[in-house]
Amino acid sequence: MGSFVDYKTLFCTAILLLPACAPELGDWEEEACVPFSECGPGYHCENDVCVKDASDESNTSGADGGVSNGEGGGNNTPPSENCGNNTIEDDEVCDDGNQVTETECAYGTSTCTACNANCSAELSLVGRYCGDGVKDPEEECDEGSENGGTGCSNTCELASGLVFSGVSGEYVFIDDTSGVRLMWQGCPAGQTGYECEDNSVNEISYLEATTFCSTSDWGGYTDWEIPNVTQLRSLVRGCQPLELTGSTCPILHSCGASDEQEEHTCGVDSCSENCPGEPPDGECHWPEDLWGSCDTYEPYWSSTFYSKGASEYYFVMGFHHPVTIKQDIMGENQVRCVRTAQ
Repeated sequence: MGSFVDYKTLFCTAILLLPACAPELGDWEEEACVPFSECGPGYHCENDVCVKDASDESNTSGADGGVSNGEGGGNNTPPSENCGNNTIEDDEVCDDGNQVTETECAYGTSTCTACNANCSAELSLVGRYCGDGVKDPEEECDEGSENGGTGCSNTCELASGLVFSGVSGEYVFIDDTSGVRLMWQGCPAGQTGYECEDNSVNEISYLEATTFCSTSDWGGYTDWEIPNVTQLRSLVRGCQPLELTGSTCPILHSCGASDEQEEHTCGVDSCSENCPGEPPDGECHWPEDLWGSCDTYEPYWSSTFYSKGASEYYFVMGFHHPVTIKQDIMGENQVRCVRTAQ
């Protein structure tokens, strides 16, 4: 007598289309099958019966549907009770004193190791540091050398005076006479190049000056603005009556007009001094290494209001002989943008 053939089993395992053919979910263990037929999720056909697939213990499905190999932040195994106490205990691989998966080293450290959030894997990280060639928020400059560069110290601070920014090939002027470290554009609007020899000065309206500064990326910086009259006065040299310290001129930004006070309260409308002696650079009463034009008829805009209301006037300042602070409204003047360097 020939061997018995279960045709129903062969038929069902081959097509599995009829409801009566399919075992209930999870009930495929040792069900009859034929080679190359499908047993169901998690099973395969072996020696004519369904056998459960071997599980891959090295990979676990995360709660978010992702797959983690136990490294980084993808392992969703809950942290142990002692994870985060800075002591390796239980089944921990590491413990750096928290349950956070760090993504970079602390600023100033180029490479480091850390522990992931559930203390199951040690991470190799890189970090930002002075000398990596990227100007970080903690830095005034970074020229890609741990020894510093032209105008940039080995602590990523800008030197004082006229320095090469190293970012876009332009010069900036650093000065702290005002009590705040200020960075000035190396040339007034319109001029560029070494000693501002390229192009000519732009004499522009206040609105145009505002637009010029707010959209400028001089030296790789984008937070330029029109200086106030106090900041402009901090550049005066060789003219004591108008220098910021020890001066007899009362005009400062703090007494300018405002939304609450339509007229300035500085006590005088203007200051003008025939300063004794020659200007430091032979022409302009500002630092000797500051470039640009200071022609008698080309004062510089300040953002300090002389008056507000129906008509808005601003204080402007000239650095030629005599040094003058006065008001203007719709005139066209020079502008040298400024930003805080720290």
